[in-house]
Amino acid sequence: MAKKHIRNASGEEEEIEPFLLAESLLLGGELSEAAALASEFTEARFFALRAVLAWLEGEEEGRALELYEEGLKRLRKEEGARKVTFDSFCGLFHPLLLLSREQHKKAATVLSTGIEKSRLASVYTLFRLVADFCAGKGSERLFSIYTPEMCVDPAWPEWFAVFIALAVYWTDSERLEEYRPALLKTLELLETEGKLNLLAAELADLLEVTPARPVPRQRSLASLLPRKEEWMHALSALGELGRGAKTSEKKRRLIWECDWEQDDKGRLKSVDFSPIEQVLQAPGKWSRGRAVALKRLRNELVPQDWLTKQDVAAAGAVEEAGGYDGWYYKRWYEFNPGKLVKALAGHPCLFRRGEEWPVEIFLEEPRLEIEKKRGGYRVKLVPSSSSTSFSGIVVTEEGPNRLKAVAFEEKHLSLLSLLGEEGLYVPAEGKEILFNTIKSLAALLPVTSEQNAEGLDAAQTEPDSRISVQLAPSGEGFSIPLAV
Repeated sequence: MAKKHIRNASGEEEEIEPFLLAESLLLGGELSEAAALASEFTEARFFALRAVLAWLEGEEEGRALELYEEGLKRLRKEEGARKVTFDSFCGLFHPLLLLSREQHKKAATVLSTGIEKSRLASVYTLFRLVADFCAGKGSERLFSIYTPEMCVDPAWPEWFAVFIALAVYWTDSERLEEYRPALLKTLELLETEGKLNLLAAELADLLEVTPARPVPRQRSLASLLPRKEEWMHALSALGELGRGAKTSEKKRRLIWECDWEQDDKGRLKSVDFSPIEQVLQAPGKWSRGRAVALKRLRNELVPQDWLTKQDVAAAGAVEEAGGYDGWYYKRWYEFNPGKLVKALAGHPCLFRRGEEWPVEIFLEEPRLEIEKKRGGYRVKLVPSSSSTSFSGIVVTEEGPNRLKAVAFEEKHLSLLSLLGEEGLYVPAEGKEILFNTIKSLAALLPVTSEQNAEGLDAAQTEPDSRISVQLAPSGEGFSIPLAV
């Protein structure tokens, strides 16, 4: 593509690629000049630029999206790949148009590709949180990451603060006031530099001040995404769940065959889990399935929407290992057993190997137990040791097909180092100090005590005496064991 000749600030002539010149004109607020230059070219990325212009110039709302889609088709042909992204400022607004049409899955794909392939991945990452908000997931994460301080952080370019301002406007416009001092500084910098007049004008409109260099346009970039209250997005997402319930039956699934061994204390000393991929066949029955290689699970299957959240977490427990086999160094993939047990808690398709019985894994955290002893009290952490074959997790069998996993975090390990495995003995005269200490710890972990009525202000939980029914396939029928 022939380059254009322009004169720089020093009056010297220099060459510049036509697209970079056109985008520079657009961002500088010279929309007519940008449109005239873009009309001379049919290269894919010019379609993204023309899409932004179509929006700003007030063309029919669907026109901008049509231009983006046509540009993507051409871009795939130009690059010879399916997974492509407009690596330019103009491409950033494509997922927002998709979100405005409630095409959430398509927007998610565009955002993921942008994060992976674009030099402007930071903006796509920000917009993914906007997409989460539009899907009814709230805005807490966005505001916890993109704070007012970030708008004036010298580690970030000034223009990035404009996109933060847009994200705040789309998710909770009332909170723009918190960002106002930082954004006014950003506006001053942008107007002093004078190269990004379009972004400066957008920011001025959001702050309701007069821009130094107005940019006449029929629509603003802020109007790309209709602003809704958080509760409206949540209700919309709930409605989509209801409408999609009948059609969201998945055609594939992972089941996990498992087995384990216990030590003399009843704790699991080894576990063996195997992922099996099954396909839903015509009569509505699942195939026998095939084993899934751990490398494929970790590297290829994670993006698949038919995986459960437990499957995805289990893929994160796959680790690459290596070692010598004679003279040769080999690499392989294996599970981190502690991470895997934790990941598979609550999985709906766990089965004991060689049996048809479903297996349940449930998570608990360690608890603080106070026992009345002769002349005092003993305080100990239960379980009283975190040393097992699984780093930081104690797994015990609660029944033939039920596993309890107790996960130790840093706070629990600190308590354990203070109390010791045998627990801490406190004489009777230390009762008041003990109970005051326990009250402060009750916010950190569950507390159980035989002496709750004696002054320990902890919640009492009545035992659940309801009958528990476990339904499981057995031969040609079902087995129904009952327990209380």
